[in-house]
Amino acid sequence: MQLRKRSALILCGIVCILLCVIIKTEIMNTKRSSSSSLSIWGNDPPYSTDPIDYDAFIHHIAFRSVLSSVLTQYHLGNYEGILAESWSPSSEHKVWKFKIRKNLRFENGDEITPEHIVKSWMRIAYFQKQRNSESGFLELLEGFKEIKSINSKIDGLKIQGDEIELKFTKPMKKLLETISFGLYSVVHPNDYDQKTGKWKDPKKVISSGGYKIASWDKKS
Repeated sequence: MQLRKRSALILCGIVCILLCVIIKTEIMNTKRSSSSSLSIWGNDPPYSTDPIDYDAFIHHIAFRSVLSSVLTQYHLGNYEGILAESWSPSSEHKVWKFKIRKNLRFENGDEITPEHIVKSWMRIAYFQKQRNSESGFLELLEGFKEIKSINSKIDGLKIQGDEIELKFTKPMKKLLETISFGLYSVVHPNDYDQKTGKWKDPKKVISSGGYKIASWDKKS
């Protein structure tokens, strides 16, 4: 029985990797042709564009090309910067710095800045603290326990020019693997309430990735 479960998990992982590689290829194609499109079908349709709902597997497939992360590891298992131009850890891996690319834009034309990334992460951190949830990333930031709202400022998450500095309470050697997860995608502040962080419309989102949502089957 355990062998069957393990085989099923491995197969699921392979399918996920293949789908992500396909999506990655389609994203690259959008740079060459503005008419490129990507259609996604599933037995269990997505129900929310909010990254906080990324626990649902279908959301990884549906929105991974719509909302960008700082980096990805879905391209043949290698880490590749998307919003981040470069990154570097301290010798003890307790401090990480990410240099953010310039002139990248949301679907509405607004430039994606380090402030957008930090606000996106702080929103998720606030909800995780409220729910007493752990993901192996944000709850390990210095000052996490001091978070009282989505607009809180903590020592573990700071902006320095075009760089974002992360300070952790323990070494984070596997941070790149964790930070590529869709939960930490970058979202536009117009998509959520600026005081409560509540997502405005589960079927709408201002894209920060290579694709935007053109249509959503109303039967879903």
